[in-house]
Amino acid sequence: VRRSKLPSSINSAVCAAKGVAALVLSEPLNIYHATGFWPQTLAMGHLGSSLAVVPADPAAPVALVTPQFIHYFMDVGAPDLVQLWLHTAPGEDGEAGPPIYFAPSGDGEVDPFERAARGATDTQLAERPPLASAAQALRGALGDVPMGATLAADGFIPQALLGDGFAYVAAEPLLRRVRMIKSPAEIELMR
Repeated sequence: VRRSKLPSSINSAVCAAKGVAALVLSEPLNIYHATGFWPQTLAMGHLGSSLAVVPADPAAPVALVTPQFIHYFMDVGAPDLVQLWLHTAPGEDGEAGPPIYFAPSGDGEVDPFERAARGATDTQLAERPPLASAAQALRGALGDVPMGATLAADGFIPQALLGDGFAYVAAEPLLRRVRMIKSPAEIELMR
């Protein structure tokens, strides 16, 4: 079960103090803290395959941007308090290409894990169809954040995907500040 580990009211206050509309996170540990999702492909050196968006607005959902195949292959299960934005590769018409799944086995038997993984992915795609690229999915995850707003990013990937339509500041100082403040739920877990 994924739950954001960044308390929304605290995050909101820290972001507001710096004029930041959202945190856009691309480092594995930061994605995990924001969403509860451990991006294994990032840990293997595939930077930019998954990102997290933590809006300053506490009413807006935390978002996870990831390829459709990664969701299918590694992340079976419905999200909890985290909005998923999946992307595939562009098709011939520039729209999102079809979802990618493993080919069925030669004997026609469907593995129980495969059935669950494909079912979870199909459910997600029925709720929100995939987009053609990580850039489109990231822009969708930003929701109502207007162009020109300031985003706190933890690396070069967010700016590489979004371009120069936003102002960027380093996310690490804000993340350190948020992590120092413990929510009542975190204090209870530590007890």
